[in-house]
Amino acid sequence: MICQFFRYLVGPFEAIRGCGVAGRHPGNHFEPLAAVYPRSWLPRWAEALNERASGLQHLLHAALEADRLQVEPIGPAEAPWFHNLNTLEDLRWRMSLNHPNGLS
Repeated sequence: MICQFFRYLVGPFEAIRGCGVAGRHPGNHFEPLAAVYPRSWLPRWAEALNERASGLQHLLHAALEADRLQVEPIGPAEAPWFHNLNTLEDLRWRMSLNHPNGLS
């Protein structure tokens, strides 16, 4: 994720206390690291994760259903920012791309 996207997430939503914001791909898959979480969520989330009762996707969907989460769509222009780089081959593939947004 690039800094501008994170600033974009924080900007309009920082005034809404107790409400988070997260990026979401088409198909309802959230990017948990492309998100801003309020501190008030910490006790519930820590409990759920310690009990292994929920993953972040489940917790984000629950927050959305409770009207405690704003969603920022991740479209085709932003999708390359969120490609996982888990192997050297992934990195080589990523470095071989030439994106118009300067992410080469």
